[in-house]
Amino acid sequence: MKKIFFILAALCCMTVAKAQTQPNNEIWYTSSDNKVVTPSNDNFNVSIVSNDYNDGKGVIKFSGELTSIGEFAFNAKTTLASVTIPALVTSIGNSAFGNCSGLTTLTFAEGSQL
Repeated sequence: MKKIFFILAALCCMTVAKAQTQPNNEIWYTSSDNKVVTPSNDNFNVSIVSNDYNDGKGVIKFSGELTSIGEFAFNAKTTLASVTIPALVTSIGNSAFGNCSGLTTLTFAEGSQL
């Protein structure tokens, strides 16, 4: 059984949905200030290659297929508004999105097993 640990006080107010297909080496996001959101902790199973924000959408690209988002990865990123997680992610660490007071939508890409 796959386990996901979310420690997020506002979880009850967050929308969780399935999204369209996205590459397995990208996290898509939006921010309330339309600027790049840099992860708090580079705690992923692969390295970040780029992080750009254009036309109302942020894209973090990784060096390979993303399968885990580690503890505190986006902790306290208050401008983070929405996140789309790629389908191959099978684990999300404690407080990965903790203290993200502006986060209202967490979406899992089409084909996700989470």
